[in-house]
Amino acid sequence: MKPKKPSILRFIWMSILFGCAGFCALTFLVIRDPRWFRLYWRVMRFFGSLPSSLIEMKRKRA
Repeated sequence: MKPKKPSILRFIWMSILFGCAGFCALTFLVIRDPRWFRLYWRVMRFFGSLPSSLIEMKRKRA
């Protein structure tokens, strides 16, 4: 039996699943204990700023 080749779609799918699971776990922690809000806010700001930084990077290349 041949091993399967890694596919980019499988990688993207697994990244989305693990990302959603991490987001849900962090949200659960914040709901249970508000002391986690500082970490939650940093993570949300980081992922919220990614699209704009990618757009700026593409503009600099062009």
